[in-house]
Amino acid sequence: MNIYSKRLPTIKQLQYFVAVCEESSFRGAAERLGVSQPPLSVQIKDLEEKLEVILFLRNSH
Repeated sequence: MNIYSKRLPTIKQLQYFVAVCEESSFRGAAERLGVSQPPLSVQIKDLEEKLEVILFLRNSH
C-alpha cells in the first residue's frame, strides 16, 4: 500500500503557495523563488486540483 495519497501536496507546492500568499502576487512569488511565473502557476493549479478547491482568484492585474 502506498503511504502517500495522490491528494497530498508536495513540499514544492506548499512553498509556492506560501510565497504567493506572502507576496500577494504570482510574479512577486516567482521572483522571490527564482523561478519563472508559468511553472509556479502550474504547480499552484495542480495543488488546487489535488485539494479540489480554488485557492486564488486570478486576474490579469
